[in-house]
Amino acid sequence: NWVGNFLIGFSPPWLMEKIGFKTFWIFAAINLLAAIVSCRLPETKGKSLEEIQVLFHTWLHGKEVPADLFLCTDDDVSDTDSDSDL
Repeated sequence: NWVGNFLIGFSPPWLMEKIGFKTFWIFAAINLLAAIVSCRLPETKGKSLEEIQVLFHTWLHGKEVPADLFLCTDDDVSDTDSDSDL
């Protein structure tokens, strides 16, 4: 966040000096790209972390996955419990 703010704050004067008003087109393109990406991302409001993981896996890879693919099983939970007793 700090690096992004630094670049946005300090690059326009330098860019205006070097390329003039064309600086506007650089920032316009970045904002257009951000708008397109934000419209394409799936909604995650009200979903559990497991549902979000399946949702993004499907969105990125383009194929459905079983809903329990990323979920912990009872065996995974019991293994962690026995490790904590050490």
